[in-house]
Formats: sequence, structure tokens, C-alpha cells
Amino acid sequence: MSNPDEEMEQYLKEFKPRAIRPLEAEAPSHRFRLRPLAIAAAIGLTAGLSVWVSRREVAVVPQLPREHQAQASAPFTERRMNSFLLTKLALEDNQTFDAVLTEESRKVLPNLQGQGSMLRVLAAE
Repeated sequence: MSNPDEEMEQYLKEFKPRAIRPLEAEAPSHRFRLRPLAIAAAIGLTAGLSVWVSRREVAVVPQLPREHQAQASAPFTERRMNSFLLTKLALEDNQTFDAVLTEESRKVLPNLQGQGSMLRVLAAE
């Protein structure tokens, strides 16, 4: 029986070492230079679209019966409200903001009073 180490030595002696060639530096490609510009354009487009979409969110502000509140909320009456205008209204006039939210909740949420209320329907079941 032969020694496995000797067989490995014989196998490795078959290979001849070669000289290592110097590494070649690749020229930078034009695509690499355009990548930061493409990323900046994509970020700018995304930011612009998000601002545009957020300004398109609408909520109609009802005109309040009180003269004092109607004067205070004159720029906000019967306008389409977006998140920016609602934030501004909340910071400037809290009472008008509460009235707007109350009116919007009456339009969106189900009615809980009267004969056709959701509570009566659920209680009947």
C-alpha cells in the first residue's frame, strides 16, 4: 500500500508555478457617473409626486353659523382641504378645526341615532 501523502506530493509536483502578471486598471465607465444623477432625479421625482398627491387630498369645510367663527375661518370655508391646510387650521383655530372634523365624521361614519341607525340594526340581531 502506498502512502497518501506521497501520492499528493507527486500530484502537486506536476504543476509548475507561473509569474503573476500585473493587474490592469479598468477605465471608469460613463454609467458609474450617471448613477448619482439618476438617484437624485428619482428622489426628486418621488418627493414632488408625494407633495402633489398630498395636496390633492380634499375635505370640504362647512361654513359655521356663528359670525365670529365664520370671520376667523373665512379662508377655510367651502374650500377643499388637504393635510397641509388642516394642519394650519388646527394650529391657528382649534374650534373651527373641531367643527370641521365633526362635520367630516358625520359624513363618513355611520349614523348612530334615529330609526335607521346602526345601533338599532345591531340590537335587532
